[in-house]
Amino acid sequence: MSGKITMHLAETKEDLQDVFYVRSEVFGKEQGYSKQDLVVGNNPNEYHILWKKGDIPIATATCEVGKLPGSISLERYFDFKSYYEQYGTLMYYSRHAIIKEHRGSTVSLASYYFLWLFAKYCKCGVVVNVSKKENKPVITMMPKLGFKMAGECMYGSIGEVCVWKAEPKDFIYELDARKYRTLRGILPRIEMPRIMRSVS
Repeated sequence: MSGKITMHLAETKEDLQDVFYVRSEVFGKEQGYSKQDLVVGNNPNEYHILWKKGDIPIATATCEVGKLPGSISLERYFDFKSYYEQYGTLMYYSRHAIIKEHRGSTVSLASYYFLWLFAKYCKCGVVVNVSKKENKPVITMMPKLGFKMAGECMYGSIGEVCVWKAEPKDFIYELDARKYRTLRGILPRIEMPRIMRSVS
């Protein structure tokens, strides 16, 4: 598959259908989540990011930006009050899904880079995420992306999860030299939203 990697905020009906398609392929077919769990929300502080290669949707993530306690959905399960006091604005990213054939590729690396840029663009003081406690590959990967364990909690029907945090200055900080060269090499082929180019 050829084509430039692009990223934009999903705003049109077609964009949201693409987000749902990626979620369905990854979380539905592969992981057995119900259709209700795949619904694309429309809260005012919720941003759905869509990655494409050419015209084909290949990845998505949802970011919630919180400026006041109670702003993000994860707060139903984990207390972030002290984070608001320390960092001001939080970004919680979730439902990060990449079509199987693109995992472990430059697309995967670029998706984390985009998330980092979006956190900078939103002036977030800290980025938070969760992973299942039994997901050993993710638990191994998160520190390499600059994340530190913030704690654990019971996350609804998902069960026990690890909660991770990273300040933007540390996010994707610990890339090894090979991955860093790879990332720099693909940037000329990546098209970013105009609003975010000033932070790249």
